[in-house]
Amino acid sequence: VLGVYVDNVHSFGGKQGEAAECMDRVAHRFSELGIPFTVDHTDGQPTVDTLGLTFSFGSRVTVWAKQSRAWRLWGATRALLRRRRISGDILRVWLGHVNFHFMRSRPLLPIRSACYKFSSSHLGHRFPMWPSVRKEMKLVLSLLFTVERDLSSEICPEVHVGDSSDRGYSLMCCNAPTSHIRSEMKYQ
Repeated sequence: VLGVYVDNVHSFGGKQGEAAECMDRVAHRFSELGIPFTVDHTDGQPTVDTLGLTFSFGSRVTVWAKQSRAWRLWGATRALLRRRRISGDILRVWLGHVNFHFMRSRPLLPIRSACYKFSSSHLGHRFPMWPSVRKEMKLVLSLLFTVERDLSSEICPEVHVGDSSDRGYSLMCCNAPTSHIRSEMKYQ
């Protein structure tokens, strides 16, 4: 869905009415999928807040987490760090929120390996938080407000397709025309 949205954003030059039409198409697609989605006041607005994200339509189209969402995650992380003991279940919920937040900057996703190990090791019971988990949570705190994604960036023509099984794996790579990549990005 976001691929369709980004493709449509590239097609308008920022004129009044076209942003509203684009957002209406996104809202219609979400409605078809049964997902509640509302859009308010898109005409002439430099930013649009929706789905916990802020989209900016300046010279480039950028997206970042809504400030209120980022601050709530910051506060929740600080509250967890004040605890001495924590359950793996609670940490998994926190990890889900952090994953959503860091999806706009995927290189940040693997910085929580100790958190994953702790959460799977301590499901259903509380346990003293490991120093490595605390360190990773503090690292997340320092990066929360730096995550932004430029949706106007050029499309890389190099395409990778991978698959794996119990007996092996495969990874293929090729260069594809930008038009083919754009058409594939419309469907997720």
